[in-house]
Amino acid sequence: MSSSLAGGYVSADGHVVEPADLWTSRMEARFRDRAPHIETRKSIDFYVVDGLDPVAVGLDGAALESKIAGKVESPVARHADTRPGASDPHQRLKDQDLDHLRAEVIYPGQWSLMFYRIADAAYQRAAVRVYNDWLSEFCSYAPQRLLGAAILPMQGPLEWAAAEAERAARLGLKAVMIPAAVPVKPYIHPDYESLWERLEEIGLPAVAHSGTAADIGASTVAKARKNGPGMAFMDEKAFQPMNALTELIWSGAPQRHPGLKFIISEGGIGWIACLLRLMDHWWEDHHRWMQPKLDA
Repeated sequence: MSSSLAGGYVSADGHVVEPADLWTSRMEARFRDRAPHIETRKSIDFYVVDGLDPVAVGLDGAALESKIAGKVESPVARHADTRPGASDPHQRLKDQDLDHLRAEVIYPGQWSLMFYRIADAAYQRAAVRVYNDWLSEFCSYAPQRLLGAAILPMQGPLEWAAAEAERAARLGLKAVMIPAAVPVKPYIHPDYESLWERLEEIGLPAVAHSGTAADIGASTVAKARKNGPGMAFMDEKAFQPMNALTELIWSGAPQRHPGLKFIISEGGIGWIACLLRLMDHWWEDHHRWMQPKLDA
């Protein structure tokens, strides 16, 4: 089925909430006993991913029935209370119509956004493939209105990421996601060159979405535990996007691959002018010994 609106807006950043049994029903057999799942603790549902701290479902607040016009009317702690359109494409189109949307770029829910922190490369790859398969099915219901962004497995060989990008394109997905930060191998590292080449050939943009750092870091965790989510939120929504854009520009990748589009998502734009001015100042003063050499 397809549906369309003559006018309306295009949302650049929507999210799904994955079905409760997605990985327990689809994960390959060798990982089935470790598959991402939901556990209920003291009347609160938690997303559980092997090797990571559980995350309460309430962080998917935008998809909950109790959040109206940006205001949470009552706390919700059950995955089953998620708004149907978060995982049902037929209901999603109805929600789009309510919001006067003619199309929407769709990113993972809080559950799958955690996957970039999985340390086990093979496990991460298997979990990502399940999500991408399901997302392609979701978006195929109305491919002109549901524009899905695949997750790339980045813990293992970068060839795995390139292969998954090619598979995502065949599945009809419209973008691929890379971590907003990779502390052990920042995007200035030459190893990424092969991935950028393949993505340019495939023709899908690479998205660094806030909150997808491969390692959220001890500093962010400490802030969240001491001051609540506010400080951690600033790390994710402000500093991660700045870091991603800076690394990508300094790497020279956009210059070497003019056909490859990079997207910074859910991080605002007001800071871009200040960041670029600072980078320009540094380049003007120090370009003689900086690598790689960028066009003036």
